Amino acid sequence: MEAELSPPVDEAPSIVSWQDDLAERIGRITDKDRKKLAVYGLEEALMQYNRILSSTYVAEEIEGKTAAIIEALIKSIKAGKSDKETILAAQGMMLITPRKDKSFCASSGS
Repeated sequence: MEAELSPPVDEAPSIVSWQDDLAERIGRITDKDRKKLAVYGLEEALMQYNRILSSTYVAEEIEGKTAAIIEALIKSIKAGKSDKETILAAQGMMLITPRKDKSFCASSGS
């Protein structure tokens, strides 16, 4: 009796859009139970959030979420668990604050 061979498993990494990645990072940053997140987890979420905001025009993706994001960033600035978290939150605050031209991104072309 021959053993059945399973078909090869495709282990290619799944491709996540920047919009999905941004939504996940915003979810982690604004989660009410973020105290349960390890310091590294919140720092990582802030770092990736800042990276996306500084390289992509995101006004549509964060529309309606800015109040919650700003509230979470202020919490990290005032009571961050580490200096790195505080700095990343301050950077995130700079990136989300609308500028005179109403853009939300430092690299949006002006």
